[in-house]
Amino acid sequence: MRKKLVSLSLIGMMLLGQTGFSFATIDLQSDNMVCYDNQIMPLWSNVNSVFTNIRSNGKLVTASVNIRPQNKSMHVSGTMYLQQCISGRWINKAKWTFSKNGNVDLLKQYSASSGGRYRVKIEATVNKENLSLLSKEEYVRV
Repeated sequence: MRKKLVSLSLIGMMLLGQTGFSFATIDLQSDNMVCYDNQIMPLWSNVNSVFTNIRSNGKLVTASVNIRPQNKSMHVSGTMYLQQCISGRWINKAKWTFSKNGNVDLLKQYSASSGGRYRVKIEATVNKENLSLLSKEEYVRV
């Protein structure tokens, strides 16, 4: 019952055109989830919060990630990917890596050569703990 309720809630939010922060990639079997600002996010041991976002203005696409570790001395490393949906498959169009201790605030821009659906994918490690997130999709008109 709980799994069905969570699934229906997520589908409802996506159909209403949810804006703002991204959805986390989560395991619906897990009890390790928290609701933050109307978003369901998994709980990590070493991470306070992770947000991704994507926006477009014409052919200019802006991708961002914000990672807040539990402790600013923790090492955070990973990759932010900008992906485009082509023929039903998500293809990496650009990628940016980061590696530092403490908070990560990464904002990058990409000039799209073709229109369509884009999203941001984050794969990171915080103090040896892996995380993965997807942003909402953004339709880009070129």
